[in-house]
Amino acid sequence: MRRLLVVVVLGILVCCVPAAAQLVVYSYSVPGTWVTNATVGSANPIFVLPSPTSCGSENEPSCEAAGAFTIKTPWSGVPSFISFTQNDGVTPSDVVLFDSLAGGNFRVFFTSDPSLANHAGYFQFANFVEDPANGFVTGAIPVCCEVSGLSVILASDGESHFDPFGFGFDTSDGIQFVGAVFGGQIPEPSTLLLLGSGLLGAIGIARRRLLP
Repeated sequence: MRRLLVVVVLGILVCCVPAAAQLVVYSYSVPGTWVTNATVGSANPIFVLPSPTSCGSENEPSCEAAGAFTIKTPWSGVPSFISFTQNDGVTPSDVVLFDSLAGGNFRVFFTSDPSLANHAGYFQFANFVEDPANGFVTGAIPVCCEVSGLSVILASDGESHFDPFGFGFDTSDGIQFVGAVFGGQIPEPSTLLLLGSGLLGAIGIARRRLLP
């Protein structure tokens, strides 16, 4: 799997300032969906979405759970998104939002087709075209501004076995937060749970299958 370096900065229109304290990222994904092998306090945590879902196979599921990640620091960057498209450069695969919709704090919201988040009014920061078999893994993308020092690495799968972060199983999507430590998984706030019809669908199916 090749990694392409990206040397642009999210929040491009706002001047960066140093972070006042160590950045801590919290995961708000629906239980049983996005997973991590990080322990609380470990650096540069990675989160992945296993390819088998409760809604079908990895290639054409009828829903795909979103992953929500926050850093409890106010963020004044430009609300932006990164998209992944299939090899035709048009058909959407993933949309990753970067905004302050975690109570004014910095949020990354990773969504996948057919459960793409509404990104109307967001600045399109970048689009990456997946290899039809091998998907795509970005280089480290720096994030401005109050979260200065943070970068994200994004991964979106193709049609073959995909495990760019070495979890030992087939994954659908993944994200790594470089320059932060893991603060743990905490219950999803209701305002985040209600974002996106795909996420609602995933929650409904999970409940029917004995969600705690």
